[in-house]
Amino acid sequence: MFGNLNTFYPNLGGSCYGHLSVNTRQDAFPCGGQKLVWNSNAIETIMILNAALCKIKYENQELKAHNRHLQRDNQCLKRELFEREGQLHTMQIRTTALEEEINYMKFKTTMTNAKNSSFIEEENQTKNLKKSNSPKETCSSLNLLFNLAVQYALEGKYEIAVPVCKEALNAFKETNNEYHVDAATLLNFLSLICAKYGLYCEAAQYLEKALLIRTLNCGFTDETAIITLGNLATLYGKCQWYRKAEEIKIKLVRIKQQMLGDNHLELAEHLIDLAMLCQQQGRYEEEQVYYHRAVNIYESQLDANDIRVKRAKLNLAKCLIEQLKFQEAALLYRQIEGVF
Repeated sequence: MFGNLNTFYPNLGGSCYGHLSVNTRQDAFPCGGQKLVWNSNAIETIMILNAALCKIKYENQELKAHNRHLQRDNQCLKRELFEREGQLHTMQIRTTALEEEINYMKFKTTMTNAKNSSFIEEENQTKNLKKSNSPKETCSSLNLLFNLAVQYALEGKYEIAVPVCKEALNAFKETNNEYHVDAATLLNFLSLICAKYGLYCEAAQYLEKALLIRTLNCGFTDETAIITLGNLATLYGKCQWYRKAEEIKIKLVRIKQQMLGDNHLELAEHLIDLAMLCQQQGRYEEEQVYYHRAVNIYESQLDANDIRVKRAKLNLAKCLIEQLKFQEAALLYRQIEGVF
């Protein structure tokens, strides 16, 4: 290793290391025409240091390799943790759904137990199941189911509320006349839940049954029947059954006209609904007729600057433009100028 120190120290003079030659074994090396004297203890120290440096370098390489392994393991653990968290979230959703189903089954079991309670005579248990339940017991079971459906609906859990409400309706029909007025209440609520859940066509079918029961028990002039009629027209519109919605609205206009007269403000609102249904079907001439009637009613009952009057005139003007009746539309626009 130290065979030729001139390679490492070419510019050193012999006087530089003269002090190393003291009472020790000396080795001479040529250095600039003089002898370089090395102490054997210094050479041994340098060799020990060189060995220690080599060992540290090797250990450093091992530590780097170990660190790389740890980084790879860390990435694998992060991926596994992410996957486990996803699985945990999925299991939590499933657990919640199962808990809701268990609650529903508990109420369903309560209903079944109520039907098979000790109020039923043993020898006629199957034959007289419906007759044996006390009215109080049956009413309590129905209330449980109905209240549960209401609770789920308020929480936005319509996919659970719908079957629970259907169960309550079926239970009611087993112990009562299916045309009982309370059945209409259940059908109306079931329709409301379906509509909230986006099942407009199914909601319309339930509301049709509710309307039939209402009219059979109370007639078309009943306030609740009239409200049901209006809601049914709205559902028909959401189902894009415009013709059926129009028929319902025409019937509603006739009822209101008989009850309130020809110039009532509420009648004008239904006429505007009819006009909008015609507009959705592209029947602008009929739309114009309904808007004209609504404007006439508003002008006979309200001030000329009332917002309802001007909004109805604006819609009528748009209808006239669709028919290329620009002069009539311009006249209406001048009347409502400055409001919108």
